[in-house]
Amino acid sequence: FVALVRLGETARYLERPSSGIERTYVAWVSGVLNQEMLKTLASGAEIDGIRYRPIKVEEDQQTAASHRKRWVRVTLAEGKNREVRKALAAAGVKVMRLVRLSYGPYDLHGLEPNALDEVKIAPDLRQAVAEQKVLDSDERRGGDDEEGGPPTTKPPSPKRVVLN
Repeated sequence: FVALVRLGETARYLERPSSGIERTYVAWVSGVLNQEMLKTLASGAEIDGIRYRPIKVEEDQQTAASHRKRWVRVTLAEGKNREVRKALAAAGVKVMRLVRLSYGPYDLHGLEPNALDEVKIAPDLRQAVAEQKVLDSDERRGGDDEEGGPPTTKPPSPKRVVLN
């Protein structure tokens, strides 16, 4: 599942863990799930010093009953780097394959492999992006001073990245 977005603000909003947009994955895992850890994940957990919001993990009952390898469905609203793999490892299983099924209001239902589909930005997502843009703008400018004049802080300078 790859989303190509032409609007920069929308792309940044979608990728931010702070946006709280739900992402749903299915994972082919190997091992035995630790039920206590799944309960901990469901209420939010700290793994390797990183705090994660609640993560919902559901086992596929057809594959769970008879195999050490099984499908699980994972739903989370943060999307930190390798979060699904780290959370499932903490629950006692190794992820062999990971597929994103949905990202916020967008999903793969009815889309053929290797196909593209143009979708419109959902109205609630458009509103959330607009609200975040205003908040970000206020934070970047440092807000107005008491007399309503121009901001007193300068915007951060761009960082230079050198690739080897």
